Amino acid sequence: MRSFSQLSIWVDNKYGFKMAGKSDQFGYYNGSNQTNYAGTSSTKYCFGNGYQGTIGLKYPIIRNFCVELGAGYLLGESSKASDDYTNGYNPSTNYIYNTEVSASMMRYMIGFSNTGSNKVSVTAKGGLLLTNGKVKVKNKSEITSSNLATDPNIPTQTILITTTNTSEQIFEYYGGVSFGFYCGAGVNYQITSNLSASLLLDVFVQGFSPKKSTMTKYIYNGNNVLDNAPISAKEREFVKDPPAPAYNAQQDPNSPTQLQKFSMPLSSFGPSIRIAYTFGEKISTETPSAASK
Repeated sequence: MRSFSQLSIWVDNKYGFKMAGKSDQFGYYNGSNQTNYAGTSSTKYCFGNGYQGTIGLKYPIIRNFCVELGAGYLLGESSKASDDYTNGYNPSTNYIYNTEVSASMMRYMIGFSNTGSNKVSVTAKGGLLLTNGKVKVKNKSEITSSNLATDPNIPTQTILITTTNTSEQIFEYYGGVSFGFYCGAGVNYQITSNLSASLLLDVFVQGFSPKKSTMTKYIYNGNNVLDNAPISAKEREFVKDPPAPAYNAQQDPNSPTQLQKFSMPLSSFGPSIRIAYTFGEKISTETPSAASK
């Protein structure tokens, strides 16, 4: 017997592992200790990893081939990077940088799915993704400088004076809707005539292009200095063609800084479990004469 179901409600639970991303955008470092270090090495990053829960509806249009709509929330795990190096000169300066980035996104899915009619059957899905949300970037730094200075008590001798400055900043990147696509394949098990469970391998391919970023925290040497920072330091706008800085031009402190538009990678792959419940009875595609035999 071949049949197809009526309207169904489904819930997806997915954990995504990060896919290869792109190079340095937020001051990520190579995580090594270096002396006389003259540059910053880029590292790959991607913020699509983490848990996503999704709820949606699907409806058959041709037998078991269904159109589906869903809305989910990505609770991304933190991506971390750090660097610790010393320039080795006099004055000797040690730099410690730590960066932590995480994403929280609403994801909307518009696509299709197809599941066989047997007790155990192959299932597949795919479609478009629309995303809106934010990415939080936390930067911490500790810069320690050591200088030789004349001892005020013994002018013929020098002493080592050490100064340490610490800072912590949090930026939130947001604005705009980004597009991508998703696909998945796996095995479906029909628990009852109305209830089924599927185990799939999902792949999400997507980027996120923020329109703005805002500094929400700024601590310097233990003091909250956020309110004292100019708007140009706290707010950024990402545009396709930012104005080229004029020679010796001063940034307007009362206006957001405009920077080149860019994309953050949010792609991921990983297992998902879908539980689906179908309302009503299954509709048989058999003819009345065949059903009566």
